[in-house]
Amino acid sequence: MPKHTKKRSTIKRRHRRMKEHAEAIQMKAIVANMEMNAALTTEQQAQIGQDFIADIMELSERESKQKAAY
Repeated sequence: MPKHTKKRSTIKRRHRRMKEHAEAIQMKAIVANMEMNAALTTEQQAQIGQDFIADIMELSERESKQKAAY
């Protein structure tokens, strides 16, 4: 396999993972926003915000582990 082909496939794979990661964050943000609009109290809104941050941290940790595996 030519060297440039391998490099190109690596770039494509990274781009795909970054796109998937961004899409996952966007979906979680949409869900959190919908939940926030439905929440009745500030305590519920605070919990939704904390859950959203925890979800994003989990996604970031998973992405870091995948990067370390390569």
